[in-house]
Amino acid sequence: MTSEVDPTRMARDQLVLALLPQVPFDGWTQTALKVACAAEGLAAADARLLFPGGGTDAIRHFVDMADRMMIADYVASETSTLRLRDK
Repeated sequence: MTSEVDPTRMARDQLVLALLPQVPFDGWTQTALKVACAAEGLAAADARLLFPGGGTDAIRHFVDMADRMMIADYVASETSTLRLRDK
């Protein structure tokens, strides 16, 4: 496993995090992506570059990002003293 930084993945992470507060109002739509771009100081066209499939791609990325965050939190936590069922 490499620890190289993927700038595209980082930009997608940033945009999804900006998108989340907008989702309850506009859903996982192109409109919400454009609002998130504006909040991050990006051009609206960047939404299509980062998520060509629109909201569907953003949802897929959100799930991947949530998995990565969960794994990172688990790895950073102290689990050696926990019982197996508590891990």
